[in-house]
Amino acid sequence: MRIAVPSSGPAVTDPFDTRFGRAPYIIMVTPETGETVSLQNTLAAGSGGVGPQVVQMLVQNQVTHLIAPRIGGNAETALFAAGISVFIWEGAGTVSDALEQFKAGKLTELGKNPQSS
Repeated sequence: MRIAVPSSGPAVTDPFDTRFGRAPYIIMVTPETGETVSLQNTLAAGSGGVGPQVVQMLVQNQVTHLIAPRIGGNAETALFAAGISVFIWEGAGTVSDALEQFKAGKLTELGKNPQSS
């Protein structure tokens, strides 16, 4: 499993970003190994169609799960086509806070019932 979280900075202690495609960074965490990778989102300033392009970046980095507050229609289609599960978190806090909510089973999977443990 590899979880991606939009972030306003390069560390898990940085604030969770409410903009999926336009977040300055994407933090990727592999819970099984504890590996954390931070990618600067060079697509964030793009003029249009950013969401699906960021999805492609996630695919290239073997992301299987995404935690985000909301997803645009084109990005949602691309995420589902790529087989990436999307979990909604609209809370305020850090990337770590979002990951803890995911691990605790408190997030709702987009298009499904609340996450079960």
